[in-house]
Amino acid sequence: MDFRKQWPKGHVVLPVVHLHHNPIATEVMDSVEVVRSAGADGCWLIAYGTPVDTVLDLQDKVRDSKFWVGLNILGYSPHHLRGLLGVAHHGIWADNADIREDRPEQRIAQKFKEALEAYPNVMYFGGVAFKGQYQPKDLEANAKLATQYMHVVCTSGPGTGQAASVMKIQRMKAALGDFPLAIASGITPDNIEDYLPFSDAYLVATGISNQQDELQYDLTKALVDKVRAWDAKETMLQQA
Repeated sequence: MDFRKQWPKGHVVLPVVHLHHNPIATEVMDSVEVVRSAGADGCWLIAYGTPVDTVLDLQDKVRDSKFWVGLNILGYSPHHLRGLLGVAHHGIWADNADIREDRPEQRIAQKFKEALEAYPNVMYFGGVAFKGQYQPKDLEANAKLATQYMHVVCTSGPGTGQAASVMKIQRMKAALGDFPLAIASGITPDNIEDYLPFSDAYLVATGISNQQDELQYDLTKALVDKVRAWDAKETMLQQA
């Protein structure tokens, strides 16, 4: 699945809907409706100890509403995610893509890549220099290596809700070139413009949620509007 075939123009906003142990379907769909009505490009369902069957049922409900939806089963590596490729509708995300620039072979990543080839409609976001995961000694080399195994390189700041350093994002994008780069922590309506020149997609929850971890329409809309305004300005400059 090609990122730009799915989203041909501009930057992509994909808010994250958190699923705790016993998610209530109506509340999940209310969150999805907040995301959709605010103009986002899709959403992720991220599961914390939620039964996989429950996650898949919720994914089906979101898909039935004709909205792009991806899955992140927290703690699942590419090895575990292979079993979900046949039931993932649009996207799958691993915090740990198991890419090591200091290792001659990427066996797990390679096996997942081979499995993924049978599912051309599933887009894979793989974690690189991600919070709580392996931190590469050579960031640029690791990012570049990762492009062989995923559709979108996905990174983060040092912790949940913590922004990545702009320098880190600049370095990764310089290594990646046109290859898509997603950021999955610390993005807010106030800091999004710092990252727009150097990244392509934003997987965001904390920065658009209230203290109860509920996505807020006004914050989501403010984020989306800033991204759309930036893209419109860039288009005008290119056409001038």
